[in-house]
Amino acid sequence: MNYENKNAFITKRLVEENSKIGFAYREKPDNETDSGWRFFIGNEEQEYVDNPDNLLLYSIEDIIKLDDSIKPILNSGIDTAFEKVNTEFKQVTDFDFGTNL
Repeated sequence: MNYENKNAFITKRLVEENSKIGFAYREKPDNETDSGWRFFIGNEEQEYVDNPDNLLLYSIEDIIKLDDSIKPILNSGIDTAFEKVNTEFKQVTDFDFGTNL
């Protein structure tokens, strides 16, 4: 997939704490510029994620600059989720896409 002009949501903590991505999922995109990807440190509380002030819209290119370890998962399909185990992302099969971001 070409990610030029595509965006994703990330948590403010990823940027403010200069952290690495520990959890990611892809859902159906909201519009033509949305990739459907959502990126997290992985230990954010649901209350934090539910607050729209804690989410940022970033280009995929800029997210790769923050953490290029996401490159191998970017072509994954809709309704896939991944968590980082050591230094690699592993697919999560029990993620409930109906109740998240």
